[in-house]
Amino acid sequence: MSPLLALCKETCNVIVGGFRRSVEPVNLMSLKAYIWFGMAVGSTVGSYVPVVLGADMFSAWSVIGSAVGGIAGIWAGFRIGNSYC
Repeated sequence: MSPLLALCKETCNVIVGGFRRSVEPVNLMSLKAYIWFGMAVGSTVGSYVPVVLGADMFSAWSVIGSAVGGIAGIWAGFRIGNSYC
C-alpha cells in the first residue's frame, strides 16, 4: 500500500502503472474498534477505582464500577469514533 493512500482524506486520483485511478480513503480503525477499546479501558478503570478507595477487588462495588465504566467507555468510544471515522 502506498503511503499516499493512508494520508488521503477524500477520494484521491492516483497514477498507477501509467493510468489515473480514483482511490477511496483508507480507514485504519473502524467505529466498532473504538467502541470495543473504550469498553475495555472503561470497565478496567471502573473496576479498579473501588480498589483504590479501599474495597475488595471482587466486591459488588467493583462489579458496579466495571459496568458504569464500561458504559462510559462505550459512550466515549462512540463519540471519538464518530469524530475520526
